[in-house]
Amino acid sequence: MSNIYLVNPSERAILDNAGDRLPIGLLSIASYLKSEGHEAHIVDLNHQSRSEFISQLGPMDNVGISVYTSPSYTEAVSLAQEIRGLDYCVRTIAGGHHATHMPESLTPHFDAVVKGEGEKGMLKALNHNGVIDEGPANLDELPNLDYTMLNMDNYGMDQSGRRTGTIITSRGCPYSCGFCGKLERKVRFEPVRKVREQIDEFFWKGFNGLYFLDDVFTLKSDHMKEISAHAYHKGMPFRVTTRANLVDEYKLDTLKEDGCEWLSLGIESGNDDILHKSNKGLTVLDNYNAIKMAGERGIKVKGFFILGLPGETEKTARQTIDVSKRMREVGLTTADFYYLTPFPGTPIWNFPGAFGIEITDKDYTKYLEAGKTARCVVNTEELQASRIEELVEEAREEWS
Repeated sequence: MSNIYLVNPSERAILDNAGDRLPIGLLSIASYLKSEGHEAHIVDLNHQSRSEFISQLGPMDNVGISVYTSPSYTEAVSLAQEIRGLDYCVRTIAGGHHATHMPESLTPHFDAVVKGEGEKGMLKALNHNGVIDEGPANLDELPNLDYTMLNMDNYGMDQSGRRTGTIITSRGCPYSCGFCGKLERKVRFEPVRKVREQIDEFFWKGFNGLYFLDDVFTLKSDHMKEISAHAYHKGMPFRVTTRANLVDEYKLDTLKEDGCEWLSLGIESGNDDILHKSNKGLTVLDNYNAIKMAGERGIKVKGFFILGLPGETEKTARQTIDVSKRMREVGLTTADFYYLTPFPGTPIWNFPGAFGIEITDKDYTKYLEAGKTARCVVNTEELQASRIEELVEEAREEWS
């Protein structure tokens, strides 16, 4: 039996609401390791000091650290170096999206790096050094999440005045957006019984709202319906994220009847050519119609827009801002604007020239989509990074 600490590095220096969401990935890994007979602990450094955590470590412990492509990368590596500098042996293991897309950047700092999904990958990393390449897990075989491993009082997003818990009911996305670094296109669904038990857990812990974080929550109608119906049974209003082409009148009627208050959509652009060049697989009309249908049913819609996508010009950026305002007339409740961030693992990072993008700074330790230190690091063929930042600020002011 091994003693394992799974660590979520602090993001308080870069995000105002750091630590409000449960570390679901770490919870799933810890629950699996526990089911395999190991002693697993979750450490969220958004809620615990680093020095206090390090003081708990003993010889032959294992520390798995989530690594994100952002300024928290530096935090994760610094933590690993401090642990490796102790007077006794503690194994360090890296995992997460950055470990999957750029494992070679972590091998100098960690004993093992898990590339891919973490449950079985972490189990292998307890006995092997170097890069462990692990494929998708069979979600039917993973144990239920063991919420006793977390202090649930630390968590809860504020959504419309509700203490909201976060749940992921599927993994994967079938689409190939140029700015997205998803792990796989095949979508795997959590067994409905497990999701129901997670909803029950939040209900018992005093949460009064849910946010389903799946990229495409409405992809599979029957799966969506069984889950939303249970949320309704528990009296827990909820929010979902999906795509405009994955909603229709039946799905929206179902969501509304079961208590869906918010629909989040990645709209990205108000120009069809920009959407096409970004491999979005959607049109402006698709987004407009989805917003209109949701608005007619009283479901609030949050739209996410990206300026600086392939082919972006001054004209197309302003078109996106104008289109967002027309969407507001039919139900778009709020809009968030960002500039394109070419995260490692995305097609645009791998082949920027093919998309007509110039990456001005490849120091991914500075990359941040949103937060206190976010900056634009791309030029399009007609727009400089500095101008893209100005256009994003103009868009935000239009919606402030």
